[in-house]
This record gives sequence, structure tokens and C-alpha cells, in this order.
Amino acid sequence: MFVDKTENPANLCLIRAVAFAIKWVAVGIAVSPMLYGMAKLIVALKS
Repeated sequence: MFVDKTENPANLCLIRAVAFAIKWVAVGIAVSPMLYGMAKLIVALKS
């Protein structure tokens, strides 16, 4: 991600925080179906 060097540190920090949040939301969306599938498998095995 290109960031202008004249950007003030507070704004840069905000951009980093937003990018970090988006990354974790994407990871959560990717991982949750897998966890859901594993949970269903465990329930199926126990019953």
C-alpha cells in the first residue's frame, strides 16, 4: 500500500489500524466455515 511521506503520523496510524482490522475480518471469514465444519463433524462423531 503506497503511503505519502508527507502524511501525518496520526493518519498513518489510522490507515494501519484499518488495514489490520480488514485483514483480521478477512481471516475470520475464511476460517469460520472451516471451524463450523469441524464442529459439525465432532457432533456427528459423538452421536
